[in-house]
Amino acid sequence: MPGENIMQCIGRSGFVPHAMLHCLLFYVGALLAYVARRSGVVYASQILEDSPRACLDVAWQVPNILVCVPMGLASLRVALRLLFYGDASEQFGPLDTYGDLEMVECFVWFGTYMAADTLLTSVHGLMNTEMFIHHCIFSSICFVMFRRCTAPLVGAALLAQELSTPFLNGGTLLRGYLGNEHPLTLLAFAAFALCFYVLRVALNSVVTFIFLREVYRGFVGAPGAGAVLYPPAEQLVLGVVLVGGAILQCYWAVLIARKILKAVAPSETDKPKAE
Repeated sequence: MPGENIMQCIGRSGFVPHAMLHCLLFYVGALLAYVARRSGVVYASQILEDSPRACLDVAWQVPNILVCVPMGLASLRVALRLLFYGDASEQFGPLDTYGDLEMVECFVWFGTYMAADTLLTSVHGLMNTEMFIHHCIFSSICFVMFRRCTAPLVGAALLAQELSTPFLNGGTLLRGYLGNEHPLTLLAFAAFALCFYVLRVALNSVVTFIFLREVYRGFVGAPGAGAVLYPPAEQLVLGVVLVGGAILQCYWAVLIARKILKAVAPSETDKPKAE
């Protein structure tokens, strides 16, 4: 509702429709994977585990593919507007719960997604150490940002990065069903790489730099010089998390670049031999 912050939306059970949608997509995906498997269309990882439960490997990716599109597009619109046209007080002040009502919805949606995904993957034995660490980090960021309901530029930029997720999960499914060399698989991973570099490297690095600059102004400048409203300790914690995330994204960007170069460069066996 207009004027309603994140915690108020959660308090009136505004998260329930998102939780129901997530569970519906998960189990519909599992059902479709099971029907496909019974028809002889087998997902690659299911070959190693001849059990209907292996269809859950497909199921948990379905909400990622469908949910992240509207959530990411709405967040990207807000992030770009604040980045190019907003001043520091708009970028790091209170979230505009009237003008950017969809951002409140996106924050609630993402928080619900994290909780629902954690519950479903834990119940069905899909949770692993890497996923657990990932969810703990993002849940901590959600807790800090939801409680204060400020710094909309940071939140919007973080959620906008999820636009690359549908291409990653979609490419994974296509690879499992159609193979590595299928044109659709290659197209999906190419789109993922493009989104990754634009959103998770470029946009994320710019927003992280702007946030750190504003935190620095608040620490060394006169009282009120910085627009960030978090307490000093939370500013430092969020800054460390954002820098760590940016470094990790850059590291993954290097790995992706190496894979791309390896894919397009001719191997030694493909090179013509000298007579």
